[in-house]
Amino acid sequence: MMDEFDESDRFVELQDCGHVFEVSGLDTWMHTEQSGSGTNGISPKQCPECRTSVRRSLRYGNQVKTKLYQIEEVKKPILQFDITNQGIKLLQRKAYDEAVDKFVAAIDSNRENFDAYLGLGTALCLQSQFKEGIHFFQLVVQHSPLRCAINEIDTGKAFWGNSFLPRTVTKVRNVIQQTTACQPPIAREADKKLAMRALVQWAKALSNMTKFDAATRACEIVLKEEPSNKEAKETLQLAKAERQSRMEVVEAMMKDVGGRGHWYQCPNGHFYVVGECGGPMQVSKCPDCKATVGGQNHAPAEGNTHSTIDGSTYSAFSDRVGLGRFNHDL
Repeated sequence: MMDEFDESDRFVELQDCGHVFEVSGLDTWMHTEQSGSGTNGISPKQCPECRTSVRRSLRYGNQVKTKLYQIEEVKKPILQFDITNQGIKLLQRKAYDEAVDKFVAAIDSNRENFDAYLGLGTALCLQSQFKEGIHFFQLVVQHSPLRCAINEIDTGKAFWGNSFLPRTVTKVRNVIQQTTACQPPIAREADKKLAMRALVQWAKALSNMTKFDAATRACEIVLKEEPSNKEAKETLQLAKAERQSRMEVVEAMMKDVGGRGHWYQCPNGHFYVVGECGGPMQVSKCPDCKATVGGQNHAPAEGNTHSTIDGSTYSAFSDRVGLGRFNHDL
């Protein structure tokens, strides 16, 4: 075989398989796109003799790296879908913390993975972190053809509850900060169907926050686009029924405290009432999530907020009603 070559010819050995080739011929081979069956050219460079993948070569390092990079780019969406799908399965098993980890990992891999944003928002809401979950529903809608709907829905001010482990809090906060700052910017547009699913989940979260008007509006936007949307219809009916039920509960409980008092929400959104003047004077534990509720000296404990469930606009002893400037201990 060597008789076919001149003394001036140079040769190169492929380290992966040991075959030796004349340089100019192998150069041509390595610079030619190779297309395997069904791969559309996205396959590793191969030895022309035995088809062993070329992964180690000083001479052809750039070509090898370029091809491997292209392969990884093709694999990335598949892997992201797999991670997101794992998160969805964890949601179904009610393994919410693990699901959050999966969705965050999927988002870290691709900031335009809107399915992961929807899944993460759902996982947060299932842990009563409604306002944080809404951030991700809003993100999906914001980057969809239904983006104008955001201005029609009240989200309220975000707060952090106590149900997360610190590790999970940090992960989710980082995602919120990055997506709020749009770094890196999201260029792709979310599918309208996905945006409608996000709006329905948004409506469910708003209902849990007793923002029934906003929940109703979110469902109406979906039903305008798709009148037959079963989940939106059910969510709308539940929001209306929940509004009526909550008002009946409020009336009953206010009678129990003599018709006086104010309503509050614990750090995780659960409701409780403070009787008499409505200003908390002692702390306790939320029966639902064990978070601190109540307060001292007519001031609610950290993370506890006034609720408008009873139709009030401000809490008792609020600065907005002119009582915040007084020292109530005198």
